[in-house]
Amino acid sequence: MCAGGALPEQEVRRAVAASPDLTIVHDLVVERDHMPRLDEIRARADGHSAASPEYVAMTRRFVRALVAAAPFVRSVWIAGSTRCAIAASLSTTSPGAQSRRAS
Repeated sequence: MCAGGALPEQEVRRAVAASPDLTIVHDLVVERDHMPRLDEIRARADGHSAASPEYVAMTRRFVRALVAAAPFVRSVWIAGSTRCAIAASLSTTSPGAQSRRAS
C-alpha cells in the first residue's frame, strides 16, 4: 500500500490470513488462483526496480502536460506495480504540486 506508506509485515500477514483468496509465498502476496504463475509473477516483481525509472520519467512528463492543460487538477493517482516509486518521485518533483503547496 502506497497511500499511507509501507505496511508493517504483521499487518500484511493479518490481512492475508483473513482472506481465503490470498497467500504468502516467500515474501510475495499472491492470489491462490495464481499459484501456477508464481515464477512469472516473481520475475515481473523482481524487475520493478529496473523498469521503474523509465516509467517515472514518462509519468512526470504526463503529469506536467496534464497540469499545464488542466490547472484545476489537484492530484493524480497512479495504479500499478511500480506506483510507489512513481508516487514518491512525483510528490517531490511535480511543478504543479510544488506551486500548490506554496499557495
